[in-house]
Amino acid sequence: MAFLVYGIEVKKGWFEPDTGEIDPNQLPDTLPGYLINLAAEFSEDDKVIHSAQAGTMGSELYETLALWFPQEGWDQAVNHPIAGEYRAIGLDLQGANPEQAQQLQSQIETTQAKLDSQDETQLASLTKNELVGDLLCHDLQLFCFK
Repeated sequence: MAFLVYGIEVKKGWFEPDTGEIDPNQLPDTLPGYLINLAAEFSEDDKVIHSAQAGTMGSELYETLALWFPQEGWDQAVNHPIAGEYRAIGLDLQGANPEQAQQLQSQIETTQAKLDSQDETQLASLTKNELVGDLLCHDLQLFCFK
């Protein structure tokens, strides 16, 4: 399974204190979307395969996905995702793999244990893929097993 991941990168220079030190208490509670510049990442199993600028948060993107069928040719879909969404793309080409499903279940249980521990070190070590990607992949696999 592959994941299309959108990560957040705050534009440089949006907050520059006079002292050169950042006081967390002086940071604003909210940021307008136009100050948040996002990068699109295509990753598989936590490894980023390709990354590109996606624009500001909330802007509409253009996406074309295509799959080649030897007997039918190209099957193409045009989508308009919103910058800031986390999306998963799954292909069920030869059916669901029980070993992959067991591995994913183990990963989700490990993530759940980290969340339940309330340990700041373990919570800080969680990745976006562990928090969101595994759950989306789990839902895709449930769909494929049906």
